Parts: sequence; structure tokens; C-alpha cells
Amino acid sequence: MKIVTFKDFSEVTDPVKTEEVISSNLEEEDLDTEYIYGRFPIADTINKHGLAAAQHAIQTLQQKEDSSKLFFVCQHILGDKLAFGDSRVFSPHASESNKFISIPHSSCVESTSKAYAKDVVFSFMGDLNSHRVRYDMYNNFPHAVIPTNAWHYNKSPEEQEGNKNMYSEVLRRSEYALCPRGTGISTIRLFECLSFGCIPIIIADGYVKPLEDSINWDDFSMHIEEKEVASIPQRIEAFDKKKDPQLFWNEYCSKDNLHLSILENLREVANGSI
Repeated sequence: MKIVTFKDFSEVTDPVKTEEVISSNLEEEDLDTEYIYGRFPIADTINKHGLAAAQHAIQTLQQKEDSSKLFFVCQHILGDKLAFGDSRVFSPHASESNKFISIPHSSCVESTSKAYAKDVVFSFMGDLNSHRVRYDMYNNFPHAVIPTNAWHYNKSPEEQEGNKNMYSEVLRRSEYALCPRGTGISTIRLFECLSFGCIPIIIADGYVKPLEDSINWDDFSMHIEEKEVASIPQRIEAFDKKKDPQLFWNEYCSKDNLHLSILENLREVANGSI
């Protein structure tokens, strides 16, 4: 695989490492493909320098290479504000409207141990302010929702450590984890809860799940409409789990394997199956 670089990740400070981990993984791959990875830290560039700077980097790389063969990895919620032209875009924030190709987020909290006593039916811990559906969850199930009142990484180091420990304990104990959209259509907790063996209840209208054309997510997750939050207990009673959620996380969402959904997509393109 050819890689063209506008800027590396040496100065990236974003606590979410999806782009960075995938970049590192792709460097180690020897995939025979005509597609070219256009590497630069899109999210960090947007956060520090704005959308115009990120757009400049995209256009610079497209001028150097055949833009239809380029692909980019973008974890930022504003990725759909950028013009990628005919280049492919892999993003955790893929939706029915932006037509990005869905990939997992890199988990900030993770566990692969199976020794958990699941004594909580469902739970949520996080900021409520990023989307109205989170308030709907709290209003319907105040006993199951723990508000943190701010984005995790805006808190002090001491608060972050305390919340991380509590959050991990909540996931360890929960059979199901509520995974509502936030400011962006996707949520990192979807993939974090999979690592703890929780069944995710995805609440995000229009969200496209990674590999959903080849992986039956209904075997280990639920995806409900935002207006149906009140029906969650009944949906849980009717749900029939067929696969361990942790298996999907191990195969596609762990740091070593985070890039594999991209490689599978490129192979399918090469084979003419998509």
C-alpha cells in the first residue's frame, strides 16, 4: 500500500487516537492495492487550525495523486464539512447522509477479561448536554443514567481518573450499555462497552455501523430509533443474543486490529463485490 504524508502524528495531542492508531497500523501492512492512504491528522488539524487548514491538506495530497485512488481516515465530527471529492473517507461518524465508510473508534477505556458478574441490566454514564436523546434517557431511566455534566477530557486529571474507574466498573457490571449519539452521530462508548462484553443499545438515527454489510450486528447489539427510548426495557426482554459482543471487539476494534475494517473494504473493492 502506498502512503503519502502531508503531516505525521508526532505533535498530535488529541486524547482520542483513532486516526493515529490506524495510521500506525497501516504503516505495518503490505497490502497489494491501488488505493493510496492520504495520511495526516485530520481531527487534530481541525481542532488546532480549523477546517480551512484541513481542506488545504486534502487538496494538496489530491494534487499529488489520483484523487479517486486516495483514501482518508477522519475521526472528527465535522468531517462532513470537508470536501473530499471522489476520494474514499473512512470515519467512525459514518451516516446515511455523508456516505462515509464506517470504522470503529479507538477505545479510550477497554478490557478483554471475561470474569464479570453482570448484576446491572442497563446503564449509561456520561455527559447529557451533547444531545437531547441523552436527556430522554435520563428522564425515562434516572436510576440507570449517571450524568457527568461535562466532556470527560475537559475535567481535571483527578476527576478523569475517578470517572474512568467508575465508568469501567459500571461497564463491568452492566449486561447492556446505552450508546446514544452525542455531538457527533457516533460514540466511543459503543466500542468500549463491547470490550467489556456489554450488549450495546445504539441510539443514533442514521448511524451506519462498521462492516454492517458483512457482520450481523443484530446478533450482539440493538439499534433503536431516538424516539423509542422509552421502549428500552421491553426491547431488552425480547432480545436474543446470538454472539458474544466481545468477539467483534477483539477482531476489529482492538488497537492491533483497528485498521482491519479498512483493509476488508479495500479488498472488497478490488474483488468487485462493492
